[in-house]
Amino acid sequence: RNYIANGADASVQLSICKQYRIILMGIITGNKEADTQHLVIHEFYHAFQQDLGDADCNQKRDISGSNGKGWMIEGTADYFTLMEMHGSTTGVQKILKSGLEAYQEDNSTDITGSGVASRGAAGIRYMVEKGTLTEGDILDGSFFHNCITERDYTDSNADVLSAESNWYKIILSNGAYSFQ
Repeated sequence: RNYIANGADASVQLSICKQYRIILMGIITGNKEADTQHLVIHEFYHAFQQDLGDADCNQKRDISGSNGKGWMIEGTADYFTLMEMHGSTTGVQKILKSGLEAYQEDNSTDITGSGVASRGAAGIRYMVEKGTLTEGDILDGSFFHNCITERDYTDSNADVLSAESNWYKIILSNGAYSFQ
């Protein structure tokens, strides 16, 4: 009902095969340019995630379960987008601010909850700050090569579980966002 009354963005990245992807977007006329840019970059990053078009990786992926986590797919796309749009320092601040706002909307600590891209980006940032994931692997897309997320970033990985448990522990102090 809200979409019909107020309009909505709709976007998807479809993997035709391992090499070819299609990005489809419906963008509301009058959207802020920055919001549209964010949407476009986010969806193009999904096309950059090679494993999403790999049949072998897709068979191993359990988006809501123990491997190939959806929050990582959405979180890295948002992480990349904010870093690309705003640079390193401001990008990190926007990631943390957005993660905190997603948490504050419903006080749910579930990383897969509403605003999963923002929650996931905060979880990814948590892993980067803890040294369990490199920013370079996110920015160059190699985090999604050779089924790494389905093989190495599962519920048996303590670093993943830590990110899922701590992504929302963000504070604002002296005008800067950081993890507690």
